[in-house]
Amino acid sequence: MKSIVLLMCVAAVLGAPQIGTQTRQENSPPFEILSYVNSPTGDGGNQHSYTTENQIEREEGVFIEERPCTHKDCTTATTLVPVYRGFVKYIQPDGSEVFVEYVADERGYRPVGDSIPKLPAQ
Repeated sequence: MKSIVLLMCVAAVLGAPQIGTQTRQENSPPFEILSYVNSPTGDGGNQHSYTTENQIEREEGVFIEERPCTHKDCTTATTLVPVYRGFVKYIQPDGSEVFVEYVADERGYRPVGDSIPKLPAQ
């Protein structure tokens, strides 16, 4: 019987939410959006950005670019490809800033930033 009570106490402690792991309480209002822009580009793409009161910034543009067609089923020499370019910036709990730029296209998602782990030298 004592072991059952002990197991129940351990389960209750492990299942409880950890204090200090969130910066806002769950029933607090969300952070205010200080600026928001969303506009089409001339090539059929889109540009958008926002800034929040907790210092998160994000900007992204989707541009349609003509690229050489590399697929085996291509019937033309070029194809139109959506290319995403942007950045995200935010402040970590320790006060340091994270800044990541990225490009995403037919070759995949390619982020660049000091906070991204580097592959070991071969």
